[in-house]
Amino acid sequence: MVGKLLSSVRAAAGIADIADMGVVFNGTYGYNDCSLRLRIESLNGLFFLCIEDRLSRGAAFVNTKVVKWPYSQTGAGELDAVLQDLRCVAGAPGNACLTDRRGAVGRLFDKMTGRKYLGEYTFASPLNEDRPRTVDATVTASKAGLMVTLAECRKSSTSIQASMPLDAIPTIINALQAWRQ
Repeated sequence: MVGKLLSSVRAAAGIADIADMGVVFNGTYGYNDCSLRLRIESLNGLFFLCIEDRLSRGAAFVNTKVVKWPYSQTGAGELDAVLQDLRCVAGAPGNACLTDRRGAVGRLFDKMTGRKYLGEYTFASPLNEDRPRTVDATVTASKAGLMVTLAECRKSSTSIQASMPLDAIPTIINALQAWRQ
């Protein structure tokens, strides 16, 4: 029932589903189960990549976040810039794509909380639109392994953050390449 309601609201808003690749990753994120769903949709002549991150711990805890950004005006298959961004993140921590933009306060906070910060990467693929947005990937290390947090930020708005294991990024790349074929 909720799915039908959501579909009718999306259709009324003019959002068209181009491709639904389904769940492309199932794994763990700390003590939580993580599943990633991937889809492409269009709105007002723009094509958006949507990464839906669902964290759960049994039936008691479910948290779903959707990070999406416009990547093309010409066609859904124009994924080269997106794939390049994802490859930079997938190559972490040993590549030159990651930078450290933290100030002294950020470094102090990370040291006090025990967070092992490995770097950030700002995606080049989001298109400039009437409400510009940025997508940043922050790579950290923890006892559970390497993690990446994707953050979609709009100017004068809040950000949406989706956290996942770094191992999920190559599966996203593979799913997009397989869909584009």
